[in-house]
Amino acid sequence: MNHRVYPSPHEHDVRWSAAHVESHLRHFAEGQWVAVSDKRVVASSSNLLVSFGRNPHRAHTWPGITDNGMFYNHDPEGDTLYGADTVVDPDHRRRGIGSALYAARQELAERRNLRRIVLGGRLYDYHRYADQMSPEEYARRVEEGDLTDLVLSFQLSRGFCLRSVMPNYVKDPNSLDHATFLEWSNPRFKARYRKPRSIRVSAVQYAMRRISSFEGFAGQVRYFVDVAAGYGSDFVVFPELLTAQLMSFIEVKTPKEAIRKLTSYTEALDELFVELTREFQVAIVGGSHPMVYGDHIENVATLYLPDGSKHRQPKLHITPNERVSWGIEGGSSLRVFDTPKAR
Repeated sequence: MNHRVYPSPHEHDVRWSAAHVESHLRHFAEGQWVAVSDKRVVASSSNLLVSFGRNPHRAHTWPGITDNGMFYNHDPEGDTLYGADTVVDPDHRRRGIGSALYAARQELAERRNLRRIVLGGRLYDYHRYADQMSPEEYARRVEEGDLTDLVLSFQLSRGFCLRSVMPNYVKDPNSLDHATFLEWSNPRFKARYRKPRSIRVSAVQYAMRRISSFEGFAGQVRYFVDVAAGYGSDFVVFPELLTAQLMSFIEVKTPKEAIRKLTSYTEALDELFVELTREFQVAIVGGSHPMVYGDHIENVATLYLPDGSKHRQPKLHITPNERVSWGIEGGSSLRVFDTPKAR
């Protein structure tokens, strides 16, 4: 049946062999289905679980995402159901079989609490328009209803959204090797906590440039958080006594007066880092900053989390210079903080 749907020898990438089917069942039997009529298989759907990580809409190829159709890269902990293939015997089309198989995918995604379903869809009729428009324009016009495509029009009717068109996806003369990137987002998905396998920490090498206002300080801090977030960091760590830079515009006569003046910026500092951690969705260790506790000052590091919470840890073992020149005293206890990424 699979070979009837893909009769061209150029489509050998997606032609299943017995070894393929056995591998699918071995790795993810729950995601493999067939439709049977008169004891004969007339349709099938093959799927695996994957994790797209921080870039869920990145371009890919069919051989790459399915490990050449063998599903060796099936991820049991993946949050995305990848639809590797769905085929219906030409003699049994327009009977609702394809719709039933797509519904089975959506039911599986909801039952397993998966974030999404992703497909690389054929542009089945694109070869008829290839001399008139690009594959991107063709897909857009099908999406808008100006054109009808045997595969894409059906997939859009099943609630999938067109994200992009991918070149060199699979050998397919009809699509000229292109495919649509289609996504169905599970409306019942509930975020699940899973201990990360790794985290990325950005340690900021911060230059103490002369500034003339707190706004200048905030702009420099924002730059580093923006860059770290762009690299996919989970944590951004600033250096000790980060706010010493503010002394460049504070007018005082002694070091102790300067430290005492810095403590007045605690509220502004908290507002800055809470705003940044929410905006960029990264945890921030805001270096350290002198804070008043009762009748004394401590050198305190604060962890800011994207939910807006703040967690403080005073420095325990201070230097003689901190004690004598700045009047800073050490903290009394060590705290451990749980975050969504690490402890």
